[in-house]
Amino acid sequence: MDANDLNCRVSVYGPHAQKNSIGEESSTFSKIKDVWASAKEKTGTEKNERGNTVSAEGTYRFALRSNAVPDLSKDMYFMYAGSRYDILHISPTFRDSGFVECTCKRIVE
Repeated sequence: MDANDLNCRVSVYGPHAQKNSIGEESSTFSKIKDVWASAKEKTGTEKNERGNTVSAEGTYRFALRSNAVPDLSKDMYFMYAGSRYDILHISPTFRDSGFVECTCKRIVE
């Protein structure tokens, strides 16, 4: 992987603990930072649903520098081009130890 491949600006969101108005602990997601990444579609499927509707689902691969978000975990998600991508799996790239690949599922809201 080459640094020139990181041509997508991606926002990383993670859980943030806070207390609500009555003092209970609650978790919300907040933006951690923006990073440069590469984004590629891996798979895509369409399903026929009830009421003659079709739903689409896809998995995507995001690659970014491993030191861009040192504590990257599966409870975080990416925002890119107006869509949310939940992290399913994180793995180091064995060709380049300075990068990490995240397999993500696109969430349509």
